[in-house]
Amino acid sequence: MEAFLQSNNVICGICMEKVYEKENTKDHMFGILPNCNHPFCLQCITTWRKTKDFRPEVVRSCPQCRVRSAFYVPSKYWVEGQAKQSLIDSFKKKFSKKRCCFYDRCGYCPFKTECLYQHIGSFNHVFSYFSEDDDDEDGVDLLGFFLAMTLLGGEDSDDDMPVYIAEDD
Repeated sequence: MEAFLQSNNVICGICMEKVYEKENTKDHMFGILPNCNHPFCLQCITTWRKTKDFRPEVVRSCPQCRVRSAFYVPSKYWVEGQAKQSLIDSFKKKFSKKRCCFYDRCGYCPFKTECLYQHIGSFNHVFSYFSEDDDDEDGVDLLGFFLAMTLLGGEDSDDDMPVYIAEDD
């Protein structure tokens, strides 16, 4: 109940609506950015992250303060402080147990060390000329990404990377 009360009056920094007052109750979700404390509804932050109007390093940043976050955590409640850190840790732990579809199919993941998924298997040698330690400007090797997308068939489908909802335990 406390989490609901804390979330009840939170306003999305993009659409400027109270998240819990959105018309469709399915939209009463937050997209929590790990590296800043600006609130966004899940719908708005997802749209922001998918936009092609800006460079990748811009859309991977908070729309308000421009602090970079590699991912966002869907949540039913707005959380801050230790509760936020626990949510993020739980989210990362959950997905670290799932295998990365890019790595499984291609032996290479364009998200490198920022990938939340598991990279195991016998593909390490296939793309050995790409270093996991490469640190390009936005953390993603675009050549590797396009290569991975080509090998995956170039489908514009979200089936391989579904949206995951962080729920209370």
